[in-house]
Amino acid sequence: MALSQKSLGQLSLKPPAHSELSAYEKPEVIYPFSDVSTKGDIEFIIPKILLVNFYEKTQVKDKNIEDLAKHIDRVMAEENWDVLRSGDLSEDYFLIAEQIAQGHGIKSNQNNPSEDTMTSFASKFCGHHNQKAPFYDKYVWEILKYWVKGTGFKMEWHNYRNYVEAFWHLQECHPYLKSFSLRHIESYIWSVANDIVKEHP
Repeated sequence: MALSQKSLGQLSLKPPAHSELSAYEKPEVIYPFSDVSTKGDIEFIIPKILLVNFYEKTQVKDKNIEDLAKHIDRVMAEENWDVLRSGDLSEDYFLIAEQIAQGHGIKSNQNNPSEDTMTSFASKFCGHHNQKAPFYDKYVWEILKYWVKGTGFKMEWHNYRNYVEAFWHLQECHPYLKSFSLRHIESYIWSVANDIVKEHP
């Protein structure tokens, strides 16, 4: 379900003021992902998937947890865990998120020949290692698109790197936003989107 143009039209054409973002208290997030990985041990990965699925409501079905864990284990070289925990939003970080989101072969709808799109899950799995990284959310994406409209920035659906670049672009357009982490801004936008969804189900 997308946000309606009517509901988006109730938003300001600009991001929230510095005072609004400062007053916003980002919900506490549990970051249990600072341990050392063991290649080939999916029992190390499964609890991470379960935690992300529970706290972030990524809707990965129970029957797909093990297959997703095996996919992540294939993707993650030992050094990739260090990339996630580095705190940097680097090219390597975006590549890891992209590789987790694709190639897993999981299909929730057997009538659909395409595998599930897991951009949101991948951003949250990676983001639980990196507190600076924003989570990918379809409603946040729509509000970002609304705010960068007319600035020349083109947003791409289910492209996590492009999504993060939209936050950076917004910060360049409104320098006061640089006082806040991308995660803080994303969390605020998500709370706004959540209120819109509740008011306009």
